[in-house]
Amino acid sequence: MAGDKVYSYDVFLSFRGEDTRNSFTDHLYHGLKRAGICTFRDNEEINRGEELQPEIQKAIKASRTSIVVLSQTYATSTWCLDELLLILEQKKQLDCSHFVLPVFYHVDPADVRKQKGSFAIQVKPSFRWTYDKVCLWKAALREVADLSGFTLSGPETSILKEIIDVIYNKLDRKEVHLPLNITGMATRYKEIKSWLDERNLEFLAIYGMGGSGKTTLAKHIFNLNRRTFEYVSFIEDIGTRCKGPNDLLQLQEQLLKDILGGKKRKISGVSRGTCMIGDALQMNRTLIVLDDILEPTQLVALLGTGKINAQSKIIITTRENTDNWFHLSCWRSRCQKRMIICGFYKRLHDSVKEIH
Repeated sequence: MAGDKVYSYDVFLSFRGEDTRNSFTDHLYHGLKRAGICTFRDNEEINRGEELQPEIQKAIKASRTSIVVLSQTYATSTWCLDELLLILEQKKQLDCSHFVLPVFYHVDPADVRKQKGSFAIQVKPSFRWTYDKVCLWKAALREVADLSGFTLSGPETSILKEIIDVIYNKLDRKEVHLPLNITGMATRYKEIKSWLDERNLEFLAIYGMGGSGKTTLAKHIFNLNRRTFEYVSFIEDIGTRCKGPNDLLQLQEQLLKDILGGKKRKISGVSRGTCMIGDALQMNRTLIVLDDILEPTQLVALLGTGKINAQSKIIITTRENTDNWFHLSCWRSRCQKRMIICGFYKRLHDSVKEIH
């Protein structure tokens, strides 16, 4: 999504209230909310004979994405049709990358495209149904019908989950939070850029005492490069999160979901999880940060020991150090005068050996 524009909402929901407000759209709204996706919908049935209210127009322009629920009487509402026009207009704006997802709710996409059945709109003796306006609406219906979306004709549970997954992935929530007013990152990044450009040099290990800035450096690298990889994952605070017997398994599930594009897989055990992650890492070009690795077993469990796609990049941060670290460079922390030491590795077992 566009990086500089400030949005108020993740999703704008366009729907015909009398068709779906208390059923499908309500379930979708609450599902999006549970997933942490900020969604706009009008809570009251407003007089559809009036012009779009300013807050509706503002909400569409302030949303990253729109879901258009096309139901039986959607095209009988001038309000809904005007919403659709504005949504598609927003989609064409170069500065916002507005994503539109149509949901064909018990209607045939072909009927929407060809304006058949309840979508056969025409000029009426009304100031709202003028020839010019109807032409615009017809073009909008054809356009939205040609977009990739979902057709619902049976049970809605599985479709709801798929819709939420698509929106979640489109929102590009992978950027990690950085502290404000950090300095020195640009200089450090220049020394790491050559590693990012080098094939067959997959691992970067960053060592530093607690508070030295190693995690901040890893976040900076991650945020600058995440869009250039097929899949990305940032797993933070591994050392403190691996306390219980099932903690490592949960981290494996998180990593696997990230590098499979949001597809959640149930893992029966850590060994099985290691194999599944290993298979995925061979196929996909990924950027992964494993923050605060304390033990070699954690590294092996999360990455396996097999081959990794030559174009992938794995960043490891750790507080553990030995005299055998390969020193790429040393940076003195601005505040606490502690050192960060980085090393490049071609193979996973080199990284494991250094932490061991």
